[in-house]
Amino acid sequence: MRKYAVWVALTSGLSRCQVADDLRVGLPSLNKWVTARRETDVVSAEDRDLVCENERLLRISPWNHPM
Repeated sequence: MRKYAVWVALTSGLSRCQVADDLRVGLPSLNKWVTARRETDVVSAEDRDLVCENERLLRISPWNHPM
């Protein structure tokens, strides 16, 4: 479950809060798992590229900026 939760958090483009809620895990736990995964650098290059692209799209999305 942890591995899947981290994968969803890093690749889905959803907020961690939304992922935690959807998977019914605590937000602090999800954050801890993601941090541990990043510290061990076991995210594949493909997943890392997807995360970067999702973060870029979230930054430029007009829905993320106040009007």
